[in-house]
Amino acid sequence: MTLEELTEEINMELKLIETTPFPALFDESLKADLTGFRKFRHVAHHGYGFLLDWGRLIMGIEKIENIYLRFKTRVSGNWQELV
Repeated sequence: MTLEELTEEINMELKLIETTPFPALFDESLKADLTGFRKFRHVAHHGYGFLLDWGRLIMGIEKIENIYLRFKTRVSGNWQELV
């Protein structure tokens, strides 16, 4: 999978998050954190790499594990309610 294909896949998944039919699935904090990664994808995908703020990238990298765990917990909890 190329970087472009990966970023496109991530973008599609993040768009699903924004339009999810389950408004309680993501709290505002998690939604805001995920939006930051979507913005990064936009900049990286469209070739604005020279505009990258390395300080923000480092902060995102430091937070990604916690954000992923929060995301996984929310999705898993809601999935159990649906099945």
